[in-house]
Amino acid sequence: MLVNLNTALEFTEGKKRAVAAFNVFGYEDAKAVAKDSKTNVCVHLDHCTKYSMILRSILRG
Repeated sequence: MLVNLNTALEFTEGKKRAVAAFNVFGYEDAKAVAKDSKTNVCVHLDHCTKYSMILRSILRG
């Protein structure tokens, strides 16, 4: 399931757990990983120059 970072971090709160990180090269790839995953997936937007995409990402968490 595709979740925001706050939801992903709730899994670790107060427990000896970590959030794993993997690189993908586009939202479509991340969406495919989330679809096939048995755990939560969070997308981190990096190196974006489009203001509209940055704002949309912030508003979606």
